[in-house]
Parts: sequence; structure tokens; C-alpha cells
Amino acid sequence: MASEELVKGFSDYTGEEALRRETIKEILVKWFKRYGFEPVETPVIEYEEFVKKDNEEDEAVSDIFKLQDKGKRKLALRYEFTFQLKRLAKNKKLPYKRYQKIE
Repeated sequence: MASEELVKGFSDYTGEEALRRETIKEILVKWFKRYGFEPVETPVIEYEEFVKKDNEEDEAVSDIFKLQDKGKRKLALRYEFTFQLKRLAKNKKLPYKRYQKIE
């Protein structure tokens, strides 16, 4: 397999297609802001323990990408936003209206 191939399910977007996608994202952000949603950014890498939490039996959790940093800490790639939303919404007035751009 050539190292230049894309991972299945991922795409490069350039030119007209990239511009179209950028325009759509700008429209979405405009409307989210208009209705009082706030932008948030969450890390792509979290502690493995945080990602697993009470969901170790969940099939998605069993398939997470695991990493280890130079300090030997167990890390994992984020696979969704639910657990991060729980952390963000703590002590927030509900409903907690937020949006997150996925780049």
C-alpha cells in the first residue's frame, strides 16, 4: 500500500470543493452565533481513562486509538464529543448551547 494513499473514509478537499465547504461552515457558524451558541474547542487527544470512563463495554471505546507519550501516560484519540461535552457542561446553565468546528 502506498504511503500517499488516504485512509479509508477520509478525503482531501481543494479548490472549488474546499471553497464550497468553507462557505457552508461560515453559514452554520453565523446561525449558531445568532441563536446564542458559543464556540468551543476540545483536544483531539485525551487521557485514555477519561475516554473509557464507564463505557469500556461500548464497541466504539474498545476500538479507540491508544497512544503513550514520553512520560509513559496512557492517551487516546477522541472518537466523539459526548464525554467532552459532559466535562464542558459541568456547572453551566442548561441548556448549554455550543458548537464545535471539525476541521
